[in-house]
Amino acid sequence: MKAIQAAKPGLDWLQEQTLWNRAIICGAAIGVQKECADALTHLPGCVLVAVNQSASVIKANVLMTQHPERAAAFRLQSLNPNVEVHTGKPLARISGCDVDVFWPDALRCASSTGSALWLAITCGAREIVICGAPMDGTGGYEAGIDVHQEEPRIGLELGETDYVKAYQSALAEYASKLDTSIRISGTSGFTRRLFGPPDWLKHG
Repeated sequence: MKAIQAAKPGLDWLQEQTLWNRAIICGAAIGVQKECADALTHLPGCVLVAVNQSASVIKANVLMTQHPERAAAFRLQSLNPNVEVHTGKPLARISGCDVDVFWPDALRCASSTGSALWLAITCGAREIVICGAPMDGTGGYEAGIDVHQEEPRIGLELGETDYVKAYQSALAEYASKLDTSIRISGTSGFTRRLFGPPDWLKHG
C-alpha cells in the first residue's frame, strides 16, 4: 500500500495547471457511461471529472469527493490509476485520507456533484456538461459501481424527499449566482431541468 502524501491546497495546485476550457462531470447514475461517451463526441479534449465512485466506470482525469474518508477506496477502484483526488473539505478534515488536493472554499452544501461543478469553474472551464447526475432520487447507480447502501445517497432516495430537495435547492442557489457566459448543461433529471440539456439533446 502506497504511503499517503500530504495534500496540496487547491490554490497552490491551480498555479501549476493549464486552465481548463471544457469539462464533463460524471455522477454515478444509471446511464452515465453512455451519456459521457455521447458528450465526448461533442466535446473532444475536455477534462473528465468523476464524482466519487463513478471513477470506477469513467476513466477520469480528476476525481472530486466530499467523502475524503473513502478517497482511498475510490482511487483503488478508479479506471485511471493516476487519477487526481480532490475534496472540498478543509485540511483538518482530511488527515490520513488519500487526497491529493483540498479546497476549503469549495461548495459544500450541494453534494459532490456541486463541488465538481465548482472545481471546473474555478479551473476556468467555460463549457461544462453534467452527466449521470440527475439528483432527483430513484435514479439508482450504474452497473459495476459499488454503492454503500448504509450511507445516505441521493440515488437511493425514494423521489424528492427533504434530503434530495435540500441538495437541489443548494445547487440552484449556487447556479443563480454564476456568470451567465459559462455554458452549463445536464443530460438528465434535475441537473438537466436546472441548466437545460446540451445542444445535442435539445431535439432528442
